[in-house]
Amino acid sequence: MLNTIIIQPPLVQLNTPYPSGAYLLSFFKDLYSTNKINGQVKWYDLSTELFHKIFCKEGLSFIFNKTQSQALKLADKYEQQNNDNAAFQLRRYISQSEKWCNWIDIIIKILCNGNREYTHEFVRSAHVPRGNRMEQYLSNLNRDVTVEDSQILASLALADLADYITTVYDQNFALIRYAESLAVSTATFSQAEAQLNSPILTDFYKPLLQNIFQQTKGNTLFFTIHSKTKSNPKKKSSSNFFWWRIHQHRTQKYYRCKIIPIL
Repeated sequence: MLNTIIIQPPLVQLNTPYPSGAYLLSFFKDLYSTNKINGQVKWYDLSTELFHKIFCKEGLSFIFNKTQSQALKLADKYEQQNNDNAAFQLRRYISQSEKWCNWIDIIIKILCNGNREYTHEFVRSAHVPRGNRMEQYLSNLNRDVTVEDSQILASLALADLADYITTVYDQNFALIRYAESLAVSTATFSQAEAQLNSPILTDFYKPLLQNIFQQTKGNTLFFTIHSKTKSNPKKKSSSNFFWWRIHQHRTQKYYRCKIIPIL
């Protein structure tokens, strides 16, 4: 029996599952059926799962507890550099950390399913945490804030939290593409592998992977690793890499992939 596991790495897009995993899932299912291979094909969207692991009460509590001291030291440094606004923002994150932890699950519900139970309180209450992006939006409104603004404010709340995470916890973090500069500029897999000890990957992503590894020990795991190329990728194949081509909207997209056996 041969089981194939397709893993969508973080963080790609949050509004909908990224299509590469679905394409690969369909490809391998057809391959198994055509060649009568005994086994299962599974697709894990760990991009979405990682997001929910971070942006929940437990996840934010972990990050704030781990970074509070560093954030306050950095705020002092910014103040010495006459960057008073940056110092203020960091100190406000820490002073409102309990509010962020208490409200994050509600913020996610507002974004995911339009939960209206707390929308009035979220947009109007003085007990709701506020970040710089949220405040800029509110200050630029030429009308009173309403519940119709709740999802925009919830999105900006995530962006504010992402700013904090990037500043004091993991400089590679981003809501849309994790370590995008590394993905764009890296020429070999070893360069990306060297960054695997970053905080988000170690504290949040690694446990998700370990859970899958425990269930699939002895099988082959298939990782999709997004890469850009200006030349024909077929000329760059090796024993460790191959290129998977996808036709989408009259364009060809290439995904560099690596197969890693789990022993």
